[in-house]
Amino acid sequence: MDNIKLGKYLFLEEFCTCTKTYAKYSDRINPYPQQPESIEAIYLINN
Repeated sequence: MDNIKLGKYLFLEEFCTCTKTYAKYSDRINPYPQQPESIEAIYLINN
């Protein structure tokens, strides 16, 4: 899932794991969208 490009320079992994919350709770949460529609929506807001 981390190879999905959201824009010219941004990948889904970077988008989903760049927060302090994720850094603090990375062992307890899955930051990735579970629905394909969510990935499409994230792509659309980044382009």
